[in-house]
Amino acid sequence: MKNIFSIIVLLLIGTSLAAQPINKETLASMLTTAEEQAELGNFYNAIEWYKKAYEESDDRSLKLPIAQLSMKIRDYKKASREYKSLLRRDKKNEYAEHRFDYGRALKMMGEPAEAIEQFDLFIASTSDPVKKELAQLEKQ
Repeated sequence: MKNIFSIIVLLLIGTSLAAQPINKETLASMLTTAEEQAELGNFYNAIEWYKKAYEESDDRSLKLPIAQLSMKIRDYKKASREYKSLLRRDKKNEYAEHRFDYGRALKMMGEPAEAIEQFDLFIASTSDPVKKELAQLEKQ
């Protein structure tokens, strides 16, 4: 009787293990891969891994590296979309310093009025005089 019970338990464990996806990436491995790809200069691959990690975790902070890498590959439309999404819900102004880059993305897309608005918000939020001057120059 004890042997039959043991066999049944082993079969149940084996069946449940077979149902688990073996190759499923963990969030940590996705982020590690994204960072490694970015360091290697494989920005397109890095963006894809960050997107996968975002889909897995719904962590808004992952929009920042996606936006930054999109700027590197000059995909200003994607960058501005990611910055907008990140900044729209930023009630604590944790990402206020990135309004400068959002403004630059908008400017590169040919949206000067929106870019100036972001530069003005950036200027109002930063205490760095050099960055303020850069934002003023970008507004021209």
